[in-house]
Amino acid sequence: MALITVVAIAVLAAGGYHHHGITAAPFSPHGVSLSVVALGVTAAFGQFSGFESAATLGEEARRSTRTIPAAIGWSLLGAAAIYIFFTWIVYSAYPGPAAVAADPAPLVHVARVYLGSGVGTAVNVAGLISAFGAQLACLTAAARLLFALGREAGGTPAARVLTRTWRPYSSPAGALTVAGAVTVAALLAFGFSRTATRAATLIIQYGAYLILAAYLMTVIAALAWTWRTRRRPLPISVLTAGAIILGYVLYRTFAPFPAAPFSWVVLAAAASAAAGAAILLTPGLLPRMRGSRLLAVTAAAARPRPRNDDAATLPCPGIAPSPLFGHDRCMEMRAELVISAPAEDAWTVVGEGFGEIGEWASAIAESSMDGQPGTGQVRTCHVAGFGPVAPGVIKERLIDFDSEARSLRYEAEEGMPGFIARAVSCWSVHAGPGKSCTVRIDATLTLRAAARPLGPLLRWRMRADTRQALAELRHRIETGRPHPAKAAALAGEQVRP
Repeated sequence: MALITVVAIAVLAAGGYHHHGITAAPFSPHGVSLSVVALGVTAAFGQFSGFESAATLGEEARRSTRTIPAAIGWSLLGAAAIYIFFTWIVYSAYPGPAAVAADPAPLVHVARVYLGSGVGTAVNVAGLISAFGAQLACLTAAARLLFALGREAGGTPAARVLTRTWRPYSSPAGALTVAGAVTVAALLAFGFSRTATRAATLIIQYGAYLILAAYLMTVIAALAWTWRTRRRPLPISVLTAGAIILGYVLYRTFAPFPAAPFSWVVLAAAASAAAGAAILLTPGLLPRMRGSRLLAVTAAAARPRPRNDDAATLPCPGIAPSPLFGHDRCMEMRAELVISAPAEDAWTVVGEGFGEIGEWASAIAESSMDGQPGTGQVRTCHVAGFGPVAPGVIKERLIDFDSEARSLRYEAEEGMPGFIARAVSCWSVHAGPGKSCTVRIDATLTLRAAARPLGPLLRWRMRADTRQALAELRHRIETGRPHPAKAAALAGEQVRP
């Protein structure tokens, strides 16, 4: 980055081509038709791609619902500014667009002309290193996507390969191996090209076709989600415009159908997209995805909330700090508990035993429910005290119960403290490698306005009790017996006069 900045300064200092190239002319369409501009947009997608890869680190980031969108937005703005600025610099250093198109490495040529052959060689080497770094970033993103896919499809031989980790650093070794092998195969597949520049162009176009299709599907999905949830005019208008623009670019890219070798690239991209769609046909994958943590967060976000809602997220297994003056209306808790027991055993306790929480949680002295768990059923809990919740009776209603997906969602109906306006909790069980599973919890407490400044205190009160409850749940599932803390509580009740 520093090196090409020096080149840009040299071009600006010299005034561009023949000392009169620093103008806004590169931004003029020069009579180019809209259909040709659309073709150029396809190539631009290949250059901009990568800004969205921050989303693959969502499960490893703190306050992910804030940091990931911010990272994607700032990455896009930064990449756009850098790309546009240096493209303008390069075009200013040439007599016209045709000269730029005829040069296989314009930035290297500009560096040699304005600063000497040594600097041109350095820019070339820096470009190779940058490309290698970009490929490593792509491998990192691909490996995490494959790992997550294997985890959701748990139990199959392919899933066990994808979820294999390297113990010293817990890195996704299996997914990295698969992603690396596919990358090498793709690289060799484009080896028929006569020059490295031509091969790079074809690879970038292949990626651009896939990215264009992925972006269009993402915009359509976002439009459908926005329409189903809040139907706000501005987001719907922006997403509709985006879908129309992307659809037009996609149409102009393939109409008329490009000639070889670009037609081969199009067919390869189409085959890759079809293979990706075929993955959804993996038995049991869709039910597991419906109970995934990502969709649980999306469902929580879809629930109507008041304006100026600024919810903080909870990294597992603690509670995120609240703003100093308590501007957040909601406290969100996220927890993920890995258990050395089959998912069926965990669901027996969490789901089928929803009404028997008092048998393993020391914070619940007694619990009961009429009938089997199902949507609409009410659980009554005699609470011994949990965080800021004083001893008393709380009634919780199941608002969603899916045995196939091993997920449930319930809402406190009666008995919550007056400073809590609403309390909703989502629980799901996911099969892991071998005889293990993961229990995921997504809980939201909506505070009344007067209680918002007490957010930090409420989080502090809940922290230890939450960890204790998770430890008791793990012990109950893994051993089939109550945790020693619960056993002690039961013994105390038996001897109480």
